[in-house]
Amino acid sequence: MAAYLRDVIAWMVSTIADDTVLQSLGVSGTFMYNAPEGQDYPYIIIQKTAETHKFVFGDEAYNEHWLAVKALDKGFDGGDRARQVMDRVRFLFKEARPTLTSGYTMVIRAQSGFELCEAEAGNNFFYHVGTVFVPWLGE
Repeated sequence: MAAYLRDVIAWMVSTIADDTVLQSLGVSGTFMYNAPEGQDYPYIIIQKTAETHKFVFGDEAYNEHWLAVKALDKGFDGGDRARQVMDRVRFLFKEARPTLTSGYTMVIRAQSGFELCEAEAGNNFFYHVGTVFVPWLGE
């Protein structure tokens, strides 16, 4: 993984962890790709979903990385708390213009959103609510 992409993800994780609104919603952690077994709900998963290479005059000019950020919750509220978590995450990312440790300034763009509900035996429901973000870096 490119150093600047690690910086983007580190910024995302720390921004989520430091937010008191997300803490008040009970977010128990933010993880790459999957959470530890038995993790309390809700929690947030970040995963790279795509990378596209952009070319100019036959040479690679830059790469776009698509990062899915999703809130996972369990319960019977129809996914309301997971939506509240993701609304807050989108707000935090939209308003930010951080300078990363690599020296780049980042703007992050919400590309698309998604929701999924899955049922487990015993009538437990798991809610996945997320957004795919594309970070844009400049010097």
